[in-house]
Amino acid sequence: MAAALSSMQAASRHASALCSAEEASWKQAWIQFGDTCLHMFAAGSHTYIAVAVTKDADMNLIADNTGVALKQLRCHQREWPHELDTQFFQPQRFLDRRPANPRCNA
Repeated sequence: MAAALSSMQAASRHASALCSAEEASWKQAWIQFGDTCLHMFAAGSHTYIAVAVTKDADMNLIADNTGVALKQLRCHQREWPHELDTQFFQPQRFLDRRPANPRCNA
C-alpha cells in the first residue's frame, strides 16, 4: 500500500498536465508505474486518482489531488465513494473501463 500511495503522490504532481481541473466536464488518463496502474480523472476543481495496486488486485484506492486516500473500494462490488457522487462522474463507466495494457487489468 505504501508503494501505491507513493505512486499516487507522484502521479498527483503530474495531474495538472494530464487532467484539466478547470473544465466543468471530467477528463481521465491512465498511467502506469511498474505494476501500479493509475486512473486519473478530473471534475470541477478536483483531480482524483484511482489506483489498481497490481494487475491481480481487486482493491482500488481513491485519492484526491493531495494524495490522501478517501476510501478503499472493491471494483466487483461496484461501490462508489459518497464524496465523489456528483454530476461530473460516471462511476459505472469508470469501474468497468480498463486500459489496453493487460498489466493494468485489475
